[in-house]
Order: sequence, then structure tokens, then C-alpha cells
Amino acid sequence: MNIMSKGNKILSALLAILIIFAAGLSALAEQAGEKVTSSEMRRVAAKKITISGSKYVAVGKKVTLTAAVLPEKASQKVTWKSSDKGIAAVSSKGVVTGISAGKVTITATSKSDPKVQKTWRMTVTPAPVKKISIKAPSREMDLSKSVRMTLTASVSPGNAAGAVLWSSSKPSVARISSKGIVTAKSRGSTVITAAAVDGSGVKAKITIRVIDSSAPENPNPHEIYVTAYEGNKFTFFMYYPEMLSTYTVNRPDTYMHEVDFQLGFFVKDDSSSYLIWVKHSKEGETQQNLSLSQMKSELCFVNTEEDSFDHVSSLKHTVRGKNIRWTVTFPSGFNLKKAVITESFVVYNSGNSWWDVGKPLLP
Repeated sequence: MNIMSKGNKILSALLAILIIFAAGLSALAEQAGEKVTSSEMRRVAAKKITISGSKYVAVGKKVTLTAAVLPEKASQKVTWKSSDKGIAAVSSKGVVTGISAGKVTITATSKSDPKVQKTWRMTVTPAPVKKISIKAPSREMDLSKSVRMTLTASVSPGNAAGAVLWSSSKPSVARISSKGIVTAKSRGSTVITAAAVDGSGVKAKITIRVIDSSAPENPNPHEIYVTAYEGNKFTFFMYYPEMLSTYTVNRPDTYMHEVDFQLGFFVKDDSSSYLIWVKHSKEGETQQNLSLSQMKSELCFVNTEEDSFDHVSSLKHTVRGKNIRWTVTFPSGFNLKKAVITESFVVYNSGNSWWDVGKPLLP
């Protein structure tokens, strides 16, 4: 009897432990459920949808549309719908397939809030693009003459989508806008591509070469090159040798909170004198191996006769490889044609260099 009594007590204790354990699991489950519900309640509400992609698709071809729900932290899940499946069908991933020629509206709807929608009007063309031809005024651009030109693209057959997507293989040499406007940036060559947007995959390419006839192939370090002038306004650049194109701090000590180098020149006519210099700087004592694009650039202009100071901070400049072009306008009384560069200089964090030039400012 005692053995049976002890056995019953042990079983009762184990049963009690199991009951407590099960209750604990239940409580944890309820807490987890509350957390999920709370998280859902705190979910960022969708406010707006944007759609990107092509406005055209050819019969029998496919293009993909992309939807972005704003704000970014909102659920990005959307559903897609076509206003006429007989003209174009759209998959759950935004892939539009052309069925027959005509116009159709594709709608993206937020799954978290069906009231938030965005429509996308598309044209289904009867035939896909077979060929693209690019027409250019020239295959060469000169930085010293004109930095822009417009390319035109024609497609065949005539009943295909006439729009194309432009791109440049080297935007640092020349970039191209959605309208085919090419802007030259620096010496070199780039491949411009015109791609069909109807899902056909057809492309055409043209190579554009960018030169700069105003600058020698091997310019002298720190030489002042005037590339354009009109009235009392002139544009110039100074060549940056390799040591300045990637500037390395020689003494990054705790007392130096900015790295910089400056270069410029003194110029005068018969009656007045001016100091023009360019400063490149970067705050932070640990900065090393800085390129020009990483540094703040400033153009400083001083009338040394009147000791006036005209300081233009963060002036926009045009980078040409290792060259930066600046435009300066002198007062109306200054005679550019008689102006002479009397002295040039380069000043570094850790040293400087000065030298006389004594040559005319204008070429």
C-alpha cells in the first residue's frame, strides 16, 4: 500500500508539472500572437505607388513593369491587372505580354491597402522592331568648341514602337539624355546604345570620340590654358599632374583638420592687377589619397589694387579628366587683350612653389 501510495504521489506530481508546462506554452503562444497582432497594427501604411518600365510592347513580346510602394517601409506587395486581356495580359510579377494591337491600362494595387493604386497606360504595337538606325551630326566632339549634340534614332518597320532607350557605356566621357542629347565630359571614347522598348531586344550602337583641341596632348603641369573668351569673360583650366589628381596627405597629424592644395596666378593689365586661385580642400585629418571629385572646390578672385575680395564658395565647375575649367569675368575696365600673367603658384599643406610666367593671358 505504501508503494502504491508513493507511486500515485509521483504520478500526481508529474501530471502537475505537465499541466504547468502546457499552461506556460499556451501563455507564450498568446504573447506571440499579441506581438504579431501588434506588429501588424504598427505596419507602415501604403500611401502611393509608382510604376516604371516601358510604355510599349509588341504583339507576342514581353516587357516587365516594376512597382514601388511609398513610403519605402510599407509593404511592397502589389497585384497587377489588365483593363483588356484581349490586348495585353499581365502576370503577378508585372510581366506584360502583347496579345493584339491597341491601347490598354495596367493597374498595380497595394495588397495592404486596395485603395492605393497606380495605372500605367500602354500601347501594344502590331509588329516588333526589326532594325534601329542612329543618325549623328558627327562621330567626334570637341570640348573646346561644343559639348552637346543630338542623336536621332529611326526604327523599322514603320508600325513598330518608335521610342528607344538611350545609354552610354562611359558616362564619364559623354552622357546621353532620354531625348538623345549627348553631353561631352572628358577625353575618350564611349559607345552610345539605342535599345528598342517593345520587348524585341533590338539595339543599335555608335561610338563617339571626345577630344579637346584647345589643350595639348601632354600639357605642362599647372599651365594656364585659356579655352574661350568674350569681352571681359574668359574660361580657363590648369592641368593637374598625377600627384594632384590623387592627392596624398604627407603629414596627417592631429593639428591638421583640413587637407588642401591651391593653385593660381597673378594677372595684370596697364592699370590693375588681380589674383585668381583655385582651392581644393577636404575636412578631416585622416583623409588620404583624395581625388578631385572628393574635394570641395572654390574659386577666389581678388583685386590686388583695391584689396577687395570676391569669394565664390563651391562654385560649379566642369571636370575634364585631370582638368577643371573655370569661368571668370573681369570688371569692364580690365583689358584682357593686354593682360599678362606675372606669376603662378601651387600651395600644398606641407609646402609651396612659386614661379614667374610673364606671358600674355590670352593665347
